[in-house]
Order: sequence, then C-alpha cells, then structure tokens
Amino acid sequence: MAIRLLAIDLDDTLLDHAGLIPARALAAVRAAKARGLMVTIATGRMFRAAQPYAELLQLELPLICHQGALLMDRHRHPPLWNKPVPVKPGQDAIELLRQQKVYYHGYFEDDLYTETVNERNLGYARHIGVELKTTPDLSALMEERPAMEIMAVLNPRRIDAMESALKERFGHLLHISRFRNTVLEVMHPEARKEAALKALAERLGVERGEVLAVGDNYNDLEMIKWAGVGVAVANAEEKVKAAADWICPSNEEGGVADALQRFFED
Repeated sequence: MAIRLLAIDLDDTLLDHAGLIPARALAAVRAAKARGLMVTIATGRMFRAAQPYAELLQLELPLICHQGALLMDRHRHPPLWNKPVPVKPGQDAIELLRQQKVYYHGYFEDDLYTETVNERNLGYARHIGVELKTTPDLSALMEERPAMEIMAVLNPRRIDAMESALKERFGHLLHISRFRNTVLEVMHPEARKEAALKALAERLGVERGEVLAVGDNYNDLEMIKWAGVGVAVANAEEKVKAAADWICPSNEEGGVADALQRFFED
C-alpha cells in the first residue's frame, strides 16, 4: 500500500540540536509534498511553537500539537481535535507534584505558564520561541483556561517512582507520558499522538497502512506502532527503535530524508 500521509515529530527527529531542519530533510519533505504526499507535524510543542516549522515546510494540513491533545489548522479555526486536561484530576496531580517538591509548568491554550521563573524554564521558553508567563497558582488557572498539558521536570533518579505514583493514582483519569527520562507529561486520557493522527487520517480518507510516522521518544511510541510504517531516527530511545519498522539516520543527519526515499515513491 502506497504511503499518502507523513507525520513527523519535531524535536530530536526532524530538528537538529540547534532547533533547525537540516537542509536535506527540508528539501526531501518539500519534494515529497510536491509529488502529492500529505504532511503534518506531530509534536509536543504548542501550536504557535510548531507553526513556524509548518510554514517553512509549506504545510497546509492541520498540526498535531501538545502530544496529541490538539489538532488545529493554520488559520486557527475551531480545533478538529481538542482534549484539555480534566480540571479536578489535573488539579489533584498538581497537588501531588507540589507535595513531592517536583517542578512543573503548564500549557494553557497557546501560552506557557509557570509559578516560579528560573533559568531552566526561561531557556526552554527561548528554545521554543514563546514568552514565559507567570501565575501564582496553576491549579487555580485551570478553572479559568483549558490546560492542554502539565509538564513535570525532575531528576532521572526520581522519574520511575514519580511516574508510578501518578499512574497509580490517576492512570484511569489522565494520560501520563514520559519524555527523555527527565519529563512527565500529564494530559487528557485521549491526548495521544496516535489518536490525533488517526482522527486526521480518517478525515482525509487515508487508511492506516498509508501512513508513515517518524519519531524518537516515548511519546512517539504508540504513533510509530499505529502507523502503517513506523520509523525511528537513529538517536531514538531504544524502546522506540525496537518498535519501529525501520531505523533511519539521526536527526543531525536529516534522517527523515532517508525515510522518505525508502518508503515514498512516485
């Protein structure tokens, strides 16, 4: 079955360490798109942090953002898929993070909020190109604005225990996802990249076997498993590479170009 739809993760997949798209990957995506391939981004970033890359790639399809909590077109029409964090369990999860003295911040619609400004979150905001906003209480803000994601950042030595604690208490109410062994993401139970990608494919009339997905991290795992062809970049987590149908060169080498060369034909 021919590939008709490509979903690409951004950080550490399409983007290099400097947050740029390697020239060969950029050229390959544009060329494939010109030959009729439908292309979307599937990222943990908020919409406005993903949109500049969509413009560079000349994409028209809706973008999958916030790890699959949001599917929205570039004109910011009402979202096609919108799964904010349920308020009460989200607030309870924040309270648990507070009790355990774990740093966290939140994505509220298209804004990044923190209760405490530090060099790390300022650097992260600069990295994704957005303003860092402050609020005295993220939990209270959840009652005023929809939270797309609560992100906890912690020492790798603590991540297993914290992930287990969150899943034990909220696993039936929230989706808890790991990223890079230093981050836990607290989201709506249906906020998953593969769920948003499936919704997009159905909207486009694309069969599962006609989808190519490329990623690197734990939050790409189910998307890679779901797609007809799942590809991991060489720098991906071992668990992700084990689940992939093929491993392409790393993000630094523009490996997405190799995936397109192998799986997308005229």
